[in-house]
Parts: sequence; C-alpha cells; structure tokens
Amino acid sequence: MMDYSKKLREVLNEGYFPFPIQMDGINWMMTHHYCILGDEPGVGKTIQAISTIALAGGKAICVVPSSLKVNWKDEFEKFSTLEADIIATGVDARKCNFNKDIIICSYGLFAKLPYKVLSQAKTIAFDEAHYLCNPEAQRTQVAHEIIETHLPERVLLLSGTPVKNRVGEYFSLLAMCSYNPKGTSGADLSETYSDFYKFQETFSYKEEFSINRRKITRFEGTRNIPLLKTLLRGKYKRRTLDQVAEIPEMMHIPVSLDMKMHDEEMYEEFLKGESSVSGNKAKSALAKADSTGDYVNDLLKTVDAVIVFTDHVQSAIDISKRIKGSECITGSTSTDKRAALVKRLQSGSIDCLVCTIGSMSTGHTLTRARDVVFNDLSWVEADNEQARRRIRRVSQKAKTRAHYMEGSKVCKMIRKTLSRKINNLKEIV
Repeated sequence: MMDYSKKLREVLNEGYFPFPIQMDGINWMMTHHYCILGDEPGVGKTIQAISTIALAGGKAICVVPSSLKVNWKDEFEKFSTLEADIIATGVDARKCNFNKDIIICSYGLFAKLPYKVLSQAKTIAFDEAHYLCNPEAQRTQVAHEIIETHLPERVLLLSGTPVKNRVGEYFSLLAMCSYNPKGTSGADLSETYSDFYKFQETFSYKEEFSINRRKITRFEGTRNIPLLKTLLRGKYKRRTLDQVAEIPEMMHIPVSLDMKMHDEEMYEEFLKGESSVSGNKAKSALAKADSTGDYVNDLLKTVDAVIVFTDHVQSAIDISKRIKGSECITGSTSTDKRAALVKRLQSGSIDCLVCTIGSMSTGHTLTRARDVVFNDLSWVEADNEQARRRIRRVSQKAKTRAHYMEGSKVCKMIRKTLSRKINNLKEIV
C-alpha cells in the first residue's frame, strides 16, 4: 500500500497533519476507491476524508446531514487549502457548478444537482452514511442510481455507526462499494448476494409470525460471521479511539433519583405493549427534567462545561430552563445557530448545552466539556455512543465522564434492552 504522507503535506494547512493511524486510513482509502470508513466516533473520519479528497485533486461532492453543512465547510478551511460551496436550497442545487473545489449539500438536495456537476465529480463522499442503510428509502435509491450512472473515481462512505440495529443494514453500503469500476473494493456483492432479502437470510436469523392473520417476516441477530467478514474485506475499515492515542477511559456514573411517585404508573403503561412504549419513555424523561437540571447546576460549580443529552424535545426545553446560562439545541434549531453555539461553548462564552440526541449526537466536537449528562437514552445504542463521543475524541486528553440519570423501572428496562443490542452488534463491528 502506497504511503501518501509526503504528498499530503503539500495539500494540508500548516500545523495540521493526521495521526499515524489516521494516515493509515488515508492510505487505505486512496487504495480502495469505493469504501466505508467506519472508525469509531472521535477517531477523526473528517480529517481522513478531507485529506483523501485533497490528495485526489478536489472536485468533490460531500453529501452530509443538513445540520453539518457549516461544520464541514469550516473543517475544509481549517485543514486544507480547498475551498467549499454550501448548497442551501433547491434553486442553488439546480444552478450550481464547480466554481470551487468542493460542493457541500444535504441528502435531500443531492438528487437536484445538475447532471454535468455529478459527472465532473472526482469524489463523492457521504457523511453519516448509515442514512443510506435502508434499501427501500428514496434517498438510498437515488444515491445508488447516481453512483451507478456516473461512476466517480472515488466514493467515500463515512459512518461511526454503519450498523445501528441489524446486520442487514450493511447491505446497501456494501452494494454501493461493489459499483467500483477499478475493482479495488474486494468481492463484488452482486455476484452472490444480489438482493437485500438474500443477504439478510444469509447473515441473520429469520423469524416468521402472524399478526391479525398477516404474515410477518423479521430478521434478527447475526450468523455466518466469518463469511460476512470476507465480504467486508477491501470495503470496510474500522479502528477504535483507543488505537489512535492514549486517551483515558470514560468513567460511567449512574445517578439514582427518587422516582417512586411516577414509577409504578409509568412501568405499568410501559408493559402494555409497543404502542405505549414511546409515549411513556417521553413521560419518564420529562419526570426527571427538574432533577437533571439541579444535578447539572451543582456539577457546573466544579467543572468548566457540561453537555446534557435527552431523547425528547420537551425534556430538553425543560432542563435548559432549569440551568442558568444554558442553551438548548433541538431538531428545529437552525444549522447556523448550532454551529455558532458549538463555537461559543468551545471558546468558553457558554458553559452548558442541552441537546436532543437526534440533533447533536453526530458531527460536532465539544471537547471543552469533560462531562456529558444523559437525562435519558435513545433506543438506538449507537446514537448514545455517538453522543458520548462528542467529548471523548482524539483531541481530548483529559478524563471524561458520562452521568446517567436513573431511578425508575422504565430506565432500567431501557438500559437492559440496549445492553443486549450492543453486545450482539459488537460481534461484527
């Protein structure tokens, strides 16, 4: 495998150069033209992708979640000499051209880019590529159609959580790597697993049951792991944060709350069935908001900054009201405001961000904080881990702590379920 480190110094800004293990990832991506970089959050997928794009000569389209467009533009300017344009609207998309080295657009606007622009792109990079894991989703089908039609020189699929719940989520990303015209991405998936169903049937356990006389087929668990790993070879690379540098382990602190007045009612409703789980999870989160606010206020007397996460909008709003000087970020917070609040936190002008997990668990560096407090958790453990990695990153040298506000039977049930999920997925990732 060729070493591109000497050439890379010519295209990165002075003072920025990848760690050795990141350089290994860059060399690997330059060798395997269509590939999935699945490094653990915090390892530095962004600098690896920017470096690869710069080495390939720019002229790249970066498809990212809407909330991360400004963040990606800032990162290009920080790390490299490449200039980037953000596509903000459908009109911008239809009129855009390669006036600058990089075009940054959302998944929703990707399909609106002109044919000429798509054909000129040397590299197409997808950040948070697990957005393309559902083969039946329109954005997944559009992305596949564009890649298969235009066959850019490189396709970079970036995701710290390429598989969130089930092994079948690998299929779409592996299939996209198989379009590689250079043949540098290992085995062609289409030769043996041409459809999603066959892939799931091979690598998961099939369960069949009936609901109201309707036959339901579900795929759970993982099997044939050695065979799956042969398909991943040449397409997929993953390293952990601990392999990058000697970063202290995160301390996990359960915080017991008195939830007796809410507990029995919520637990009874929780056990009624799937239809009531979501609502009662939100009710449990809201019941803890005041206690979480008090806990963070006390914590801020002894630490510089704290990030608070919750899975629900109303609990985020209530917690933020309780913490003096905090700012709240939810899915409705604009991209520009999120980026501005991150800069304010990192610069020290604010000390606490209260965020929904869905709005801030990916793409942002919040390393001024060494403490993250979970009022409640997402059902998707990969999203919880992404949230923890906002503060435990390669640039973080201090010890970090995750605090979990617990006390109800519902909380314990959720933690137990998440533990089973993550242990199953660890077998393959």
